[in-house]
Amino acid sequence: MVKDIAIFLEILFKNPNLTSDHIESLMKVFSGSMNYWFRANLCSHVNTPSSILEQIYEMDPSNMQDIILQHPNLLGDFKAMIERVIQQKEEKNKVNEAIDAIVEKHPSLDIDQILHYYENKQDEPTCKIIAEYLYQKDL
Repeated sequence: MVKDIAIFLEILFKNPNLTSDHIESLMKVFSGSMNYWFRANLCSHVNTPSSILEQIYEMDPSNMQDIILQHPNLLGDFKAMIERVIQQKEEKNKVNEAIDAIVEKHPSLDIDQILHYYENKQDEPTCKIIAEYLYQKDL
């Protein structure tokens, strides 16, 4: 299975303009070597080569080592994906901590509004965004 996934990934990265339909067709070619859960998980996401690599990593990180050993040309893509995942987790942790602090001080606050406000201002530091939001709402 690992070898086939590596070949599948290599095809995707060499052809970054493949549509979702092309990717689904490719997955059918490899379906004999991919278990049902794996195929279903890939089909349920927007599939770009990077997102597929990320999904494979999330499903079973141990497979990645074998895939990279067999196809070292994927190493750069893998490193970039790991850096992206780490950055996203750090950002998410900061947001969660800030929101937890606000919920503690203002339990009646609508968290969905804060999250929507944050999503529209991702370039600013989280605490500043939330402070501005609270100031605007006179809380």
